[in-house]
Amino acid sequence: MTAYNKTRYPGVTFKEVSTRTHKGKPDRYFLIRYGREGRTVNEGVGFSSEGIDAKYASTVRSDIVKNIRQCLKVFVIIKTLQSFSLNLETLKMAHQMS
Repeated sequence: MTAYNKTRYPGVTFKEVSTRTHKGKPDRYFLIRYGREGRTVNEGVGFSSEGIDAKYASTVRSDIVKNIRQCLKVFVIIKTLQSFSLNLETLKMAHQMS
């Protein structure tokens, strides 16, 4: 198992890859971790030799988490509106029957 090193950014880790070098040191591969649908997701962002750093990986992670949260809010609103419209239909049908 490869050891992952923490960064100062939450949800961002990196591992040093000895088979690749960047500026005379082992290349760093940055990964992000976040939760989606009750599961933990680990995704690779890229190597430091490609211009990726911990701050950029943190920005990517925050964009993903923000999109997940907005989607969940929209989903809750849609479900609420659907249940509300079903209740209105039930009331209309009950009113017509009486």
